[in-house]
Amino acid sequence: MALRNVKNKNTVLRWINSGYIPGTLLDKDSKEYKLPDNARCPYVERGNCKGNAIYRSIVKASAKGKHVVYQLYDLPKDEFDFYIKCLIEWNYIVPFELEGITYYNATEAGEDFASWRNSQVSKFVKDALPLLSFGMTYGAVSANS
Repeated sequence: MALRNVKNKNTVLRWINSGYIPGTLLDKDSKEYKLPDNARCPYVERGNCKGNAIYRSIVKASAKGKHVVYQLYDLPKDEFDFYIKCLIEWNYIVPFELEGITYYNATEAGEDFASWRNSQVSKFVKDALPLLSFGMTYGAVSANS
């Protein structure tokens, strides 16, 4: 809590119970939680974003050094993973792993993207997703040929 400047223990417990901090272990004897040394605070200031705004929210979180997980967005894991895959393909975030947990950092292009208005994000995604889908389909068909 001190390392991340979090003042309320109940806040951290709520994050743990909501699945926002992966890699957390409960010590059965002391009943204390052990958080990974490199745990990032979850991006709880995301607001109630939906649809294309989620792309921007994930990049903003990555630019701020916050952690994102599917539970934060009330999404199924596979849908969240698609958002992540797109953002990596577009070179807006880069994944890295610490202690078996995947975190994301924003690229320079991603930091620019995070500053866009949601209407700009929606237009970009509307134009980019068909191309990404075509590329993934073409790659899968080519690999099976």
